Amino acid sequence: MATIFSLSSPSANDDHIPTATLALPLIAIAAASASRRLLSLCWSTDETLALIDVYKDKWYSLRRGNLCAFHWKEVANDVAYRCPSNLAKTFVQCRHKMEKLCKRYRTEIQSATAFGGPVDSHLPGSTPTHAFRGSNKGFG
Repeated sequence: MATIFSLSSPSANDDHIPTATLALPLIAIAAASASRRLLSLCWSTDETLALIDVYKDKWYSLRRGNLCAFHWKEVANDVAYRCPSNLAKTFVQCRHKMEKLCKRYRTEIQSATAFGGPVDSHLPGSTPTHAFRGSNKGFG
């Protein structure tokens, strides 16, 4: 950290006392705000497929109910077990990835049906997700 002394020009209201200002490095401020965020790690196709399979199994075991934080932790542990890598995904990353996949899948279904074409998704693991299509929760 650096201390900067500033001497102001003499004026009628000034007692000619130097003031000290504490200057924080910009890097420290950026690091403090970045530490609150999770790293955005790329998902491999194997990890995505494992996430979909584990999510589907957990979703059906809950009778198509919503997953709470405890369930997402189990999903993240199962994905880490199926796809061992240097950095395991957290339960928040798994939940966000699954939410993003669901949203993309719904968008593709809507656009395909709007144009009257067949549903042919290019998303990884989209074939197993057709099982979710008829429900109100999950994928569809």
